[in-house]
Amino acid sequence: MKKSISNVLAVIWFFGVFIWAFIIGLIRLFISIIPNVLRMIGTGYAVKSGGFVLCFVCAVVFFLTMIVPVFRKCYYKLPWLYPASIILLMNLFIFSIAEFIMEKGFSVMSVNRHVLTVFLVLIQIVVCRAVMSVYLKKYPLVLRASDRLE
Repeated sequence: MKKSISNVLAVIWFFGVFIWAFIIGLIRLFISIIPNVLRMIGTGYAVKSGGFVLCFVCAVVFFLTMIVPVFRKCYYKLPWLYPASIILLMNLFIFSIAEFIMEKGFSVMSVNRHVLTVFLVLIQIVVCRAVMSVYLKKYPLVLRASDRLE
């Protein structure tokens, strides 16, 4: 009985909360954050950013999924999901920082400042992605059977 209740809770969490946070994070990354940066470059005006809010919400959902053993079952049933969710969270954070830098840099109408801001954002994205790659090469995101706390 206890196992069936925990399975039902895991399925409800996965389809009711986790998958929606994952999908909305992906959609928001490619449809909102990146186009906001491109819109700021194209128009020269600052656009309000909300990337950190989404990053925080996704982080809370992914953290709860990892910390609660009942919810963690989805990572063992779909082993690709753990690395995908962590990499999505890292990318959301990197592009949220880029969006924030663009918003602050484009708040003043100066061509020199706009060029410097775009250059700084490009450097920030490349450096953060390189650091993320080195970190993930050194510490791969792998769930092992011995990691189960169920």
